[in-house]
Amino acid sequence: LASLGGVIISLIIIAVGFQLADDNTPNGVANIGIGECGAYTSCKTCLENSCNFCYSDDGGNNFCSPGNTTSCGLPDLDVYDDYCPTKTGYSWTIISGLALYLIFFASGMAPVPWTVN
Repeated sequence: LASLGGVIISLIIIAVGFQLADDNTPNGVANIGIGECGAYTSCKTCLENSCNFCYSDDGGNNFCSPGNTTSCGLPDLDVYDDYCPTKTGYSWTIISGLALYLIFFASGMAPVPWTVN
């Protein structure tokens, strides 16, 4: 039973980690982007509407561009077309949750199918 509780807690930790990473994606600058994608001001809304997010590590002019572009036109901008970059390190939360999940699952839940069979 403790194993099941640990699995549930580790899944909650993983969910919180993904939510924190999603909430801390960089913002873009409105009306700088290209075409209909220029109106989106966050990376999340940009990618949800099939656009690409052009992002600079120094926090400069981030903007949204149409989904068929492979370059942002400036050398210091990177194109993100399937996920949003996050500078705040929440990946450790997700990885720790995954490690806890494996530990708790292996310690108690893993042999259950063999005992039932």
